[in-house]
Amino acid sequence: MAVDCCSFDIEALSELHPWLIKPNEQEIESLCKRTVTTIEDALSAAKQLASVGIGHVIVSMGGKGAAYVGRGGACAATAPAITPISTIGAGDSTVAGFISGFVDGLTLTDCLKRAIAFGTAACLTEGTLPPRPEDVTRLLHEVTMQYL
Repeated sequence: MAVDCCSFDIEALSELHPWLIKPNEQEIESLCKRTVTTIEDALSAAKQLASVGIGHVIVSMGGKGAAYVGRGGACAATAPAITPISTIGAGDSTVAGFISGFVDGLTLTDCLKRAIAFGTAACLTEGTLPPRPEDVTRLLHEVTMQYL
């Protein structure tokens, strides 16, 4: 199960053992009761969440990229530089990108790479429009990964 992390506290998440959560900076700070300003902070907080039984934790940090901790280990992704039109739906698109990569049998780090491409592409559309496939394809080649 994938859950919207702003609906639960860390105790509830530890009981649910979700397959995936994707908090943003503010949500991870609230969940872990600490300041998260860097990818390193995000990785540390994601490890805390993974330790309570969450299978995959993606911390999205907007233009800074994202951190991943889960069954695939730990890594970070740098998002391509864009001028966002709207950030509405970017988080949901990030989740959709990760899940679609998983369904397609990608490695977990490639799932994160796809997730970042989806989320970034969503920022190039107005309002709640989904990411355009051509934007996802182009941005996928611009996401850089740091394997930890």
